Amino acid sequence: MPGWLLAAVVAVWAGAGFAQTITVRSGEHADFTRLVIALPGRVPYTLTRSEMRADLVFDRQDHAIDLSGVFDRVPKTRLTGIARLPGRDGLRLSLGCDCLVETFWFADASLVVDIRAQPDAPAAVPPAGPAASAQPDRLPLRPLPVPAPRSRLASGLVRRGLDRRLAEGEPPRAGGAGETSLETGLGESRHRLIHEIGRAASQGLLTPRLDRPPERSSPAAVEAPAPQALPEPGPPRPNIHLQVETSIDRDMRAASGSDRGSVAQPCLDPSRVDVSAWGTSAPFWQQIGPLRARLLGEFDIPDRHAVRRLARLYIHFGFGAEARQLLAELGGPDAADPVLDALASILDHGHAGHASALSGQTECAPMVALWSVLSYSEIPNDASFDGDALLRALSALPVHLRAHLGPILARRLHVAGYGRESARVRRILSRSAATITPEARLVEAEIALADDDRAETAEAALGALVARNSGPSAEALLRLIDARLERGAPISYETAQLAGAYAVEYRGQPLGVALAEAYLSALAASGAFDQAFAELERAPGGDTAEWAAIRVRLSDLLTRNATDYDFLHRVLAGSAAPADGLDPVIANGMADRLLSLGFPGLAGDYVASRTTGAAARERKLLRARVALAANRPRQAEAELLGIDGTDVMRLRAGARAMAGEHAVAQTLFDAAGDPAAARREAWLANDWKTLARTGDAAEAVIAELKLAGAASSEKPGTWVSRPETGPLSKPAGACVPRLRTCCRPTRRQRNERGDPRLSCRLRTLSVVTRW
Repeated sequence: MPGWLLAAVVAVWAGAGFAQTITVRSGEHADFTRLVIALPGRVPYTLTRSEMRADLVFDRQDHAIDLSGVFDRVPKTRLTGIARLPGRDGLRLSLGCDCLVETFWFADASLVVDIRAQPDAPAAVPPAGPAASAQPDRLPLRPLPVPAPRSRLASGLVRRGLDRRLAEGEPPRAGGAGETSLETGLGESRHRLIHEIGRAASQGLLTPRLDRPPERSSPAAVEAPAPQALPEPGPPRPNIHLQVETSIDRDMRAASGSDRGSVAQPCLDPSRVDVSAWGTSAPFWQQIGPLRARLLGEFDIPDRHAVRRLARLYIHFGFGAEARQLLAELGGPDAADPVLDALASILDHGHAGHASALSGQTECAPMVALWSVLSYSEIPNDASFDGDALLRALSALPVHLRAHLGPILARRLHVAGYGRESARVRRILSRSAATITPEARLVEAEIALADDDRAETAEAALGALVARNSGPSAEALLRLIDARLERGAPISYETAQLAGAYAVEYRGQPLGVALAEAYLSALAASGAFDQAFAELERAPGGDTAEWAAIRVRLSDLLTRNATDYDFLHRVLAGSAAPADGLDPVIANGMADRLLSLGFPGLAGDYVASRTTGAAARERKLLRARVALAANRPRQAEAELLGIDGTDVMRLRAGARAMAGEHAVAQTLFDAAGDPAAARREAWLANDWKTLARTGDAAEAVIAELKLAGAASSEKPGTWVSRPETGPLSKPAGACVPRLRTCCRPTRRQRNERGDPRLSCRLRTLSVVTRW
């Protein structure tokens, strides 16, 4: 592929790689200090708490954090200092008391940190000076997953209390249709009130009372009725809408400058989203012609009623961009409708953005709730909706909208953890040939990829979608490449080239960015490392975060799949990602391979910094191996402090052997299950008893000779060999049982030397030793 191809693909996001700046706001309350961190999205985080310090670490993010206004509104009492964590993405909070640090999510992406004094804690005072700096960590990291709100204790207690009071009270009087309608409306308000009280309790504003008063005696306990679905709005029922707003909702909305979010909003009139009623079954051209003819009235003044009707007709047939353009050009200020604009965005982009007119409507009428769920790119964790109502609303859509929106809804529900509802949506789509679209098949294949038993079948389905060259073929190819990379399966060079072609076709779109990364990864997975790194070097904006992530992924593939020549060629040429920009697991893999190839100096660069988490143990082992390769046994032992295992014991034995402590090394090798290395250290430690028992034939013979020589040297009047006579020296007259012969000095030796301390000759066997 020519070099300009990748340049054209990635030019669109060359300037988008800078870290997003997030702001930390603060507020002081009577009994706690509050920090609000406005993140771009909910991310996993960990909280480490020590005596006078708390570290908040975000998982693998790249944020530029603005702390300039933290102390504009709060004194330095409970919170005495705040700073970025060195080398990690997160915050370090310096505390002025033995405070409780509590965190919870608000809305879609606001992390709230409350610092409150414990009941028995001393009063908070500012630090006296530098001596009050942060203390070292004493507690291990505690994972704090992103919460997924479900039924809460507070709401359950409130519901049971209300049910008990209703059961003990006077039964409702019989009445007409108006009273029945009023009771239905009050029941809806009751359920809404219970839900909002539970939400306020989860925000820390209410505390449930667990000490309930004793119940009255009764023949049978009154069971709390199961929650019922909210009734459909209709003419007989009074229009009762209960909206509950907590002080957190009010303050957070005012601070963010937005009046919408995941907080519930007043329900829309269902007629404003009744898309099915905006068109008929007549052909499109028959319906659009009369409306277009009435767009302009006398003096070419747009008829806003005709403009609105035509825009609704466009939305009915799925033309979101045309509806928005019509409203923008001819609608004017009077025809502006944020609801229509949100519907058009959903049809075009699959969602309407964070703060659309449809946000916070998931508990309203079925059709309103359906469009509200579709308006989110990710369903908020605090959103609540009726799954049955969503399915009824989906089934009521025209078939062409059901075929278009059904796969989007199924995928969104599955990602949010609503697997049962997602499966029901897919079953609805499978009932008609008109709704069994390539998009629906793509969703089925994506969900099947998560099941290891169905992974190969899902990849085959993705391959079939790619071969059809239909609408979702590019997205199917992206999923196929990602799935094979995750499994470590091979990718053909032709597949990589096809990804590059799709990347050019979708340039300027988010899918094009993902396809460009998949193209480079597929090239590396196919073995074309030279081309992959060459395309990466020729691309513009190579210093952005996106390019750095691609280089890291290529370095990982290089470590796992490349030949020794390709690996060393790219590492020595500087094509691989630098050590400080690598994930710790990938850096460990590169260091391990460099050590095995005999480059301990380069390997040390990749493990120079210490790390935490799953890669920490492997990092210590690698640092010890690097120290041994550099002939630094004491440093190697220091690197192994705090960990244990057979591999650790083997490295410690090697360090002791290098330091000349062969007896200790022999014991460690025995404990590590390496008898060959243990016998070698026994030789060096002169442990002949162990060798006579555990060595092979030759080693055992030599060990017995040494033992016999040592025993004879202790008896007076016997011939003793001199030290310089060698390992086969034996006192005259001594016998070697295994050789079945005795050594005696010859008469010539006695006459010539006259010295009884003579070395005898072994006449019957020559022993060859290996040292």
